[in-house]
Amino acid sequence: MSHRNIERSAGDRDNLFGIEGERTLSILPDDILDTRLIKGVLVLPDNKILLSMTLETQSGFGQYGLAMLTAEGKLDPSFHDGGLRIDSFNGDNPCGGGRLLRLADGGLLMLGSDIRYVGVDPVAHLAMARYSSNYELDQSFGEPGTGHQIIENQQDEICMTDFSKVVEQADGKLLICTTYHKLGDWSNTTGVLFRLHPNGTFDKSFKNTGRLDFKMQDSTTPTGLSAVLPQADGKIVVAGYGRLHSMRDTALIARFDNNGLLDQSFGSQNSPGYCGIEVDNRSTRFNDLLSTNRGFVGLGQVGDSNNPDTEGMLFGITQDGLPDPDVNKGEPVLTKYHQDREGAWLNGYVQPDGKLVTTAARHYIYLARWLTNGMADQTFGTDGHISEDSSNAAEPAIVAGRHENKTLWAGNPTGVAGGLGKLIAYLG
Repeated sequence: MSHRNIERSAGDRDNLFGIEGERTLSILPDDILDTRLIKGVLVLPDNKILLSMTLETQSGFGQYGLAMLTAEGKLDPSFHDGGLRIDSFNGDNPCGGGRLLRLADGGLLMLGSDIRYVGVDPVAHLAMARYSSNYELDQSFGEPGTGHQIIENQQDEICMTDFSKVVEQADGKLLICTTYHKLGDWSNTTGVLFRLHPNGTFDKSFKNTGRLDFKMQDSTTPTGLSAVLPQADGKIVVAGYGRLHSMRDTALIARFDNNGLLDQSFGSQNSPGYCGIEVDNRSTRFNDLLSTNRGFVGLGQVGDSNNPDTEGMLFGITQDGLPDPDVNKGEPVLTKYHQDREGAWLNGYVQPDGKLVTTAARHYIYLARWLTNGMADQTFGTDGHISEDSSNAAEPAIVAGRHENKTLWAGNPTGVAGGLGKLIAYLG
C-alpha cells in the first residue's frame, strides 16, 4: 500500500484516487458546458472506471457521453477520443445517458433517454445503446446499422428514465425495469418490465408483447419497479412498491416465471408471488435489490421520498420470498443518522466477503457497510457509516466495488452550477 494510505481505515478517503480521493467531471474538455452529470458507472476487471453521462454540448442541449478513467481517476487516452465519446440516440434529438451493464461477451449496454418536445415540454423516452467489447457501436442492435434502440412511450405515459435498470439473462436476453407516470400526474405510476432479445427487439414469448405491467389486485393503484435480478432457473425477481392500502405504498419483492407469470410458490400463503414489507402503517418502498448467498436484501425507505422523517430500510428475504431469520431476526433494519435528514437507501452492492455497502443521498450523502446478519460493520467509518456534507442534485447515486474491497461513490452533488458529476473513492 502506498504511503499516502498508511494508517488509514475502512471508510477513509483513498488518496491514491484523484485529488484527496475525489474526481469531478471538470476533467472533461472545456467545450462541454456547465451540465456534466454522471448517470451510470462500471468498475471494470482491470480497475478502470467507465462512466455514462449527460453532457451539455450546446446551450440547453444534451447528448450522452461515455468516459473511461484510469484506476487513479484520470481520463484514459487509450479510450476513443482521449478518454471520451459523445453521441446521440436519434439524430438531432437531445438525449442523456443512463445505467450501464457489462455483458457476458465483454460488450456494453447503456440505458438512457431520448428527449422529444411536446410544445415547450421535454418528454423522455427510454433509449439504449449497445457497444462491442472494443467500445464500437454494435450495429446489429436496435435500428439497423445504428446500435441504438428507443422504446417510445405509450399514449399518455412518460418514462421515468433515471430510475431504469438493465440486467442480462443467461440466454443473453435483456431485462429492463422502469417506472412510467401518467401524463400530468407524477403520482399515478406503473412499474414496467421489458424483455428484449440480444438484438434489441421485443421478446414476444414474454407476456406476448415483451412488456409486463406490474399491477396489484386493484389494477388502478400506483406501482413502481426499481430493480430486477435474473435467476439461474430462468425466473425473474423484481423489487419496488405497490399500493396495497389506500394512500400508502408497500415495499414489494415479487418473482415471475420465465414467461412473465407471477410465481405463486414465492412468498407466504397470504401473499403468493410476492413479499410485502409494512412498518407502523407508514409508506415503504424498495429502491434496490441485492442478491446474497441466502436470497436477497432489499434496500429502501420507510416514509415518503424527500421527507426529513424518512428512514433507511434494509430487509433480508430467503430465496423462497420469506423473511430471512439470519438478517436481523427477520425484521427490517431501520436507520436514521440525523433527525432532519431523509435517509432512504438508494443503491448498494455486495462485497466478495458478503458484506453490503449502501448509499443514501437525497438530503445528505451517507455510505454504510453491513455484516451479513444486518448489523452495522463497526470497522467502517464511524459506527459503520460515513457522511459527506452534501446532497445529490440529480439522480442517480451509485456505489460500486473496487479492488481490495474499496468503494467508489458516484453522483451529482449540490453546490456546483449546472450540475457537476463527482466520484469519491474510499478505502475498504
